[in-house]
Amino acid sequence: MTSRSILAAVLILAATTTAQADDDPITVTLTPLTEYGPYKAKLTIIAHADREVVIDRRLLQLTVRPQVEGRRRSPRLRCRHPNEPRRADRTREMSAGETYEEWIDLRMYCWGRPLRALEAGPATIEVGYGFRRGGRGRFVAREEGERRPPRSVDAEPYAWVGPSAAEDSENESPVEVGLRPTSARGEPLLRPTIRATEGRPRAYLRDDLWSFTVRGPLGSVECRPSRQVIAPIVDFFSRLSSRPRTESFAVEHYCPDDTFAVPGVYEVTPRVELIYDADRFDFDAVTGTFEGAPAPVRRTRGEYVEQTLESLEAFASPESS
Repeated sequence: MTSRSILAAVLILAATTTAQADDDPITVTLTPLTEYGPYKAKLTIIAHADREVVIDRRLLQLTVRPQVEGRRRSPRLRCRHPNEPRRADRTREMSAGETYEEWIDLRMYCWGRPLRALEAGPATIEVGYGFRRGGRGRFVAREEGERRPPRSVDAEPYAWVGPSAAEDSENESPVEVGLRPTSARGEPLLRPTIRATEGRPRAYLRDDLWSFTVRGPLGSVECRPSRQVIAPIVDFFSRLSSRPRTESFAVEHYCPDDTFAVPGVYEVTPRVELIYDADRFDFDAVTGTFEGAPAPVRRTRGEYVEQTLESLEAFASPESS
Protein backbone atom coordinates (compact mmCIF):
# COMPACT_ATOMS: atom_id res chain seq x y z
CA MET A 1 0.00 0.00 0.00
CA THR A 2 1.61 3.27 -1.14
CA SER A 3 1.76 6.58 0.75
CA ARG A 4 -0.61 8.04 -1.87
CA SER A 5 -3.11 5.24 -1.20
CA ILE A 6 -2.96 5.87 2.53
CA LEU A 7 -3.55 9.60 2.01
CA ALA A 8 -6.53 8.89 -0.27
CA ALA A 9 -8.02 6.53 2.31
CA VAL A 10 -7.58 9.12 5.05
CA LEU A 11 -9.26 11.82 2.94
CA ILE A 12 -12.22 9.54 2.16
CA LEU A 13 -12.62 8.62 5.83
CA ALA A 14 -12.37 12.29 6.80
CA ALA A 15 -15.06 13.32 4.30
CA THR A 16 -17.40 10.58 5.49
CA THR A 17 -16.84 11.47 9.14
CA THR A 18 -17.39 15.17 8.47
CA ALA A 19 -20.75 14.42 6.87
CA GLN A 20 -21.75 12.31 9.87
CA ALA A 21 -20.53 14.99 12.29
CA ASP A 22 -23.08 17.52 10.99
CA ASP A 23 -25.78 15.77 13.02
CA ASP A 24 -23.65 15.18 16.12
CA PRO A 25 -24.13 17.41 19.19
CA ILE A 26 -20.37 17.69 19.67
CA THR A 27 -17.24 17.48 17.54
CA VAL A 28 -14.26 15.49 18.81
CA THR A 29 -10.79 15.75 17.27
CA LEU A 30 -7.30 14.44 17.95
CA THR A 31 -4.35 16.59 16.90
CA PRO A 32 -0.70 15.45 17.01
CA LEU A 33 1.54 17.23 19.53
CA THR A 34 4.77 16.16 17.86
CA GLU A 35 6.87 18.69 19.76
CA TYR A 36 6.32 16.49 22.82
CA GLY A 37 7.09 13.20 21.10
CA PRO A 38 5.21 10.94 18.68
CA TYR A 39 2.67 9.57 21.17
CA LYS A 40 1.23 12.82 22.55
CA ALA A 41 -1.96 14.28 21.07
CA LYS A 42 -4.50 16.97 21.90
CA LEU A 43 -8.11 15.93 22.51
CA THR A 44 -10.58 18.71 21.61
CA ILE A 45 -14.32 18.62 22.32
CA ILE A 46 -16.52 21.36 20.81
CA ALA A 47 -20.20 21.77 21.67
CA HIS A 48 -22.55 22.62 18.78
CA ALA A 49 -25.33 23.86 21.07
CA ASP A 50 -26.07 24.28 24.77
CA ARG A 51 -25.65 20.77 26.18
CA GLU A 52 -24.57 18.71 29.14
CA VAL A 53 -21.38 17.22 27.67
CA VAL A 54 -19.31 14.30 28.88
CA ILE A 55 -15.62 15.29 29.13
CA ASP A 56 -13.65 12.14 29.82
CA ARG A 57 -10.55 11.17 27.83
CA ARG A 58 -11.02 7.57 28.94
CA LEU A 59 -13.93 7.33 26.46
CA LEU A 60 -11.70 7.57 23.42
CA GLN A 61 -11.92 4.48 21.20
CA LEU A 62 -9.03 3.97 18.80
CA THR A 63 -8.58 1.46 15.98
CA VAL A 64 -5.09 1.16 14.52
CA ARG A 65 -4.89 0.17 10.86
CA PRO A 66 -1.18 -0.26 10.10
CA GLN A 67 0.29 -0.09 6.63
CA VAL A 68 1.21 -3.66 5.65
CA GLU A 69 3.22 -4.17 2.48
CA GLY A 70 1.54 -6.49 0.00
CA ARG A 71 -1.86 -6.60 1.77
CA ARG A 72 -4.99 -5.00 0.33
CA ARG A 73 -6.68 -4.71 3.72
CA SER A 74 -4.79 -3.79 6.85
CA PRO A 75 -5.60 -5.44 10.20
CA ARG A 76 -7.83 -3.63 12.69
CA LEU A 77 -6.23 -3.37 16.12
CA ARG A 78 -8.54 -1.92 18.74
CA CYS A 79 -7.31 0.27 21.61
CA ARG A 80 -9.34 1.12 24.72
CA HIS A 81 -8.51 2.89 27.94
CA PRO A 82 -7.82 0.20 30.58
CA ASN A 83 -10.10 2.06 33.02
CA GLU A 84 -12.90 2.86 30.58
CA PRO A 85 -15.93 4.16 32.57
CA ARG A 86 -19.27 2.38 32.46
CA ARG A 87 -21.37 5.53 32.80
CA ALA A 88 -21.05 9.25 32.22
CA ASP A 89 -19.68 10.50 35.53
CA ARG A 90 -17.69 13.52 34.31
CA THR A 91 -19.96 16.11 32.68
CA ARG A 92 -19.97 19.85 32.11
CA GLU A 93 -22.58 22.32 30.94
CA MET A 94 -21.22 23.73 27.68
CA SER A 95 -22.62 26.48 25.49
CA ALA A 96 -22.62 26.52 21.70
CA GLY A 97 -19.07 26.85 20.36
CA GLU A 98 -17.43 26.21 23.74
CA THR A 99 -14.24 24.12 23.61
CA TYR A 100 -12.62 21.70 26.03
CA GLU A 101 -9.06 20.40 25.62
CA GLU A 102 -6.80 17.81 27.26
CA TRP A 103 -3.63 16.06 26.16
CA ILE A 104 -3.41 12.29 25.89
CA ASP A 105 -0.75 9.66 25.36
CA LEU A 106 -1.71 7.06 22.74
CA ARG A 107 0.13 4.39 24.75
CA MET A 108 -2.47 4.73 27.50
CA TYR A 109 -4.93 3.15 25.04
CA CYS A 110 -2.69 1.09 22.75
CA TRP A 111 -0.57 -1.55 24.46
CA GLY A 112 0.77 -4.92 23.41
CA ARG A 113 0.16 -5.72 19.75
CA PRO A 114 -1.41 -2.33 18.84
CA LEU A 115 1.55 -0.49 20.39
CA ARG A 116 4.00 -2.66 18.48
CA ALA A 117 2.12 -1.74 15.30
CA LEU A 118 2.52 1.96 16.11
CA GLU A 119 6.21 1.45 16.79
CA ALA A 120 6.60 -0.28 13.42
CA GLY A 121 5.59 2.67 11.27
CA PRO A 122 2.81 4.51 9.42
CA ALA A 123 -0.84 3.75 10.14
CA THR A 124 -4.30 5.26 10.10
CA ILE A 125 -6.00 5.50 13.48
CA GLU A 126 -9.80 5.56 13.44
CA VAL A 127 -11.15 7.61 16.34
CA GLY A 128 -14.41 7.37 18.25
CA TYR A 129 -15.61 8.88 21.51
CA GLY A 130 -18.24 7.46 23.82
CA PHE A 131 -19.68 4.17 24.99
CA ARG A 132 -19.64 0.87 23.15
CA ARG A 133 -23.21 0.02 24.19
CA GLY A 134 -26.26 2.07 25.06
CA GLY A 135 -27.96 2.14 28.41
CA ARG A 136 -28.96 4.33 31.30
CA GLY A 137 -26.39 7.01 32.03
CA ARG A 138 -24.42 6.37 28.82
CA PHE A 139 -24.32 9.42 26.57
CA VAL A 140 -21.81 11.94 25.23
CA ALA A 141 -24.07 15.02 25.17
CA ARG A 142 -27.72 15.70 25.97
CA GLU A 143 -30.34 18.38 26.38
CA GLU A 144 -32.55 18.53 29.43
CA GLY A 145 -35.28 15.92 29.09
CA GLU A 146 -33.77 14.29 26.00
CA ARG A 147 -34.87 10.65 25.98
CA ARG A 148 -32.29 9.08 23.72
CA PRO A 149 -29.13 11.16 23.62
CA PRO A 150 -26.28 9.80 21.47
CA ARG A 151 -23.95 7.40 23.25
CA SER A 152 -20.97 7.97 20.92
CA VAL A 153 -19.64 10.08 18.07
CA ASP A 154 -17.00 9.49 15.42
CA ALA A 155 -14.01 11.73 14.84
CA GLU A 156 -11.78 12.31 11.87
CA PRO A 157 -9.06 9.66 11.44
CA TYR A 158 -5.68 10.33 12.95
CA ALA A 159 -2.73 10.09 10.56
CA TRP A 160 0.04 8.24 12.40
CA VAL A 161 3.49 8.74 10.94
CA GLY A 162 5.40 6.60 13.43
CA PRO A 163 8.37 7.32 15.68
CA SER A 164 11.46 8.54 13.87
CA ALA A 165 13.97 5.76 13.28
CA ALA A 166 17.11 5.89 15.37
CA GLU A 167 20.35 6.32 13.50
CA ASP A 168 22.43 3.20 13.16
CA SER A 169 25.75 3.39 14.96
CA GLU A 170 28.29 0.96 16.28
CA ASN A 171 27.81 0.28 19.96
CA GLU A 172 31.24 0.52 21.55
CA SER A 173 29.89 0.13 25.08
CA PRO A 174 30.68 -3.22 26.73
CA VAL A 175 27.15 -3.43 28.17
CA GLU A 176 23.69 -2.31 27.12
CA VAL A 177 21.04 -1.17 29.59
CA GLY A 178 17.27 -1.19 29.00
CA LEU A 179 13.91 -1.24 30.75
CA ARG A 180 11.03 -3.62 30.12
CA PRO A 181 7.70 -1.84 29.43
CA THR A 182 5.31 -2.46 32.32
CA SER A 183 1.59 -1.97 32.87
CA ALA A 184 0.02 -2.19 36.33
CA ARG A 185 -3.23 -1.22 38.04
CA GLY A 186 -1.37 0.46 40.90
CA GLU A 187 2.25 1.28 41.57
CA PRO A 188 4.36 -0.63 39.03
CA LEU A 189 7.60 -2.55 39.34
CA LEU A 190 10.65 -1.17 37.56
CA ARG A 191 12.33 -3.94 35.56
CA PRO A 192 15.69 -2.80 34.15
CA THR A 193 17.85 -5.08 32.03
CA ILE A 194 21.58 -5.32 31.41
CA ARG A 195 23.41 -7.41 28.84
CA ALA A 196 26.88 -7.72 27.33
CA THR A 197 27.36 -6.43 23.80
CA GLU A 198 30.28 -8.81 23.23
CA GLY A 199 31.72 -11.80 25.08
CA ARG A 200 31.00 -12.58 28.74
CA PRO A 201 32.48 -9.76 30.85
CA ARG A 202 32.25 -9.69 34.63
CA ALA A 203 30.44 -6.94 36.54
CA TYR A 204 29.68 -6.30 40.19
CA LEU A 205 25.94 -5.58 40.41
CA ARG A 206 24.11 -4.24 43.44
CA ASP A 207 20.61 -2.83 43.78
CA ASP A 208 21.92 0.53 44.99
CA LEU A 209 23.88 1.06 41.75
CA TRP A 210 20.66 1.53 39.74
CA SER A 211 18.77 4.81 39.34
CA PHE A 212 15.89 6.03 37.16
CA THR A 213 14.62 9.28 35.69
CA VAL A 214 10.82 9.27 35.62
CA ARG A 215 8.85 11.74 33.49
CA GLY A 216 5.12 11.53 34.03
CA PRO A 217 1.89 13.54 34.10
CA LEU A 218 3.04 15.44 37.23
CA GLY A 219 6.56 16.27 36.02
CA SER A 220 10.05 14.79 36.26
CA VAL A 221 11.45 12.86 39.24
CA GLU A 222 14.76 11.17 40.04
CA CYS A 223 14.54 7.74 41.67
CA ARG A 224 17.65 6.45 43.41
CA PRO A 225 18.28 4.57 46.66
CA SER A 226 20.79 5.59 49.28
CA ARG A 227 24.12 3.98 48.42
CA GLN A 228 26.45 2.17 50.79
CA VAL A 229 29.98 1.76 49.43
CA ILE A 230 31.37 -1.68 50.22
CA ALA A 231 34.48 -3.74 49.57
CA PRO A 232 33.55 -6.10 46.70
CA ILE A 233 33.67 -9.84 47.32
CA VAL A 234 35.13 -11.94 44.53
CA ASP A 235 32.29 -14.48 44.62
CA PHE A 236 29.70 -11.76 43.92
CA PHE A 237 31.03 -10.71 40.53
CA SER A 238 28.58 -11.84 37.83
CA ARG A 239 29.22 -12.84 34.23
CA LEU A 240 27.03 -11.05 31.71
CA SER A 241 25.99 -12.47 28.36
CA SER A 242 24.14 -11.30 25.25
CA ARG A 243 20.91 -12.44 26.92
CA PRO A 244 19.46 -9.59 29.01
CA ARG A 245 19.58 -10.05 32.76
CA THR A 246 16.43 -8.56 34.34
CA GLU A 247 16.27 -6.94 37.77
CA SER A 248 13.06 -5.98 39.58
CA PHE A 249 12.57 -3.04 41.94
CA ALA A 250 9.58 -1.85 43.97
CA VAL A 251 9.18 1.89 43.42
CA GLU A 252 8.48 2.64 47.09
CA HIS A 253 12.11 1.78 47.88
CA TYR A 254 13.54 3.88 45.05
CA CYS A 255 11.26 6.81 44.28
CA PRO A 256 9.80 9.76 46.21
CA ASP A 257 6.26 9.36 47.48
CA ASP A 258 3.55 9.75 44.83
CA THR A 259 5.92 9.40 41.86
CA PHE A 260 3.37 7.11 40.19
CA ALA A 261 0.36 8.53 42.04
CA VAL A 262 -1.93 9.21 39.07
CA PRO A 263 -2.91 7.05 36.10
CA GLY A 264 -0.91 7.63 32.96
CA VAL A 265 2.12 6.69 30.91
CA TYR A 266 5.46 7.42 32.51
CA GLU A 267 8.67 7.52 30.47
CA VAL A 268 11.39 5.91 32.59
CA THR A 269 15.11 6.09 31.78
CA PRO A 270 17.25 3.42 33.50
CA ARG A 271 20.83 4.02 34.58
CA VAL A 272 23.46 1.86 36.27
CA GLU A 273 26.79 2.98 37.75
CA LEU A 274 29.26 0.10 37.89
CA ILE A 275 31.76 1.51 40.39
CA TYR A 276 33.49 -1.67 41.55
CA ASP A 277 36.55 -2.90 39.65
CA ALA A 278 38.46 -6.15 40.11
CA ASP A 279 41.95 -4.69 40.51
CA ARG A 280 42.40 -6.72 43.71
CA PHE A 281 41.73 -9.93 41.82
CA ASP A 282 43.21 -11.61 38.75
CA PHE A 283 40.51 -10.64 36.23
CA ASP A 284 38.90 -7.53 34.65
CA ALA A 285 35.43 -6.15 35.45
CA VAL A 286 33.28 -3.63 33.60
CA THR A 287 33.11 -0.17 35.20
CA GLY A 288 31.43 3.06 34.18
CA THR A 289 27.98 4.68 33.97
CA PHE A 290 25.55 3.24 31.44
CA GLU A 291 22.14 4.67 30.51
CA GLY A 292 19.32 3.08 28.52
CA ALA A 293 16.60 4.54 26.33
CA PRO A 294 13.32 5.70 27.95
CA ALA A 295 10.64 3.03 28.12
CA PRO A 296 6.90 3.33 28.93
CA VAL A 297 5.60 2.36 32.36
CA ARG A 298 1.81 2.56 32.61
CA ARG A 299 -0.44 2.92 35.65
CA THR A 300 -4.04 2.14 34.68
CA ARG A 301 -6.12 2.86 37.79
CA GLY A 302 -6.48 5.80 40.15
CA GLU A 303 -8.11 9.18 40.57
CA TYR A 304 -8.84 11.11 37.37
CA VAL A 305 -6.55 14.13 36.96
CA GLU A 306 -7.19 16.55 34.10
CA GLN A 307 -4.24 16.66 31.72
CA THR A 308 -4.24 20.31 30.74
CA LEU A 309 -2.00 21.55 27.95
CA GLU A 310 -0.16 23.64 30.56
CA SER A 311 0.71 20.50 32.53
CA LEU A 312 2.26 18.98 29.41
CA GLU A 313 5.04 21.57 29.66
CA ALA A 314 5.99 20.14 33.06
CA PHE A 315 5.85 16.61 31.68
CA ALA A 316 8.25 17.46 28.89
CA SER A 317 10.73 19.58 30.83
CA PRO A 318 13.84 17.74 32.13
CA GLU A 319 14.28 20.41 34.81
CA SER A 320 10.81 19.97 36.31
CA SER A 321 10.48 18.12 39.57
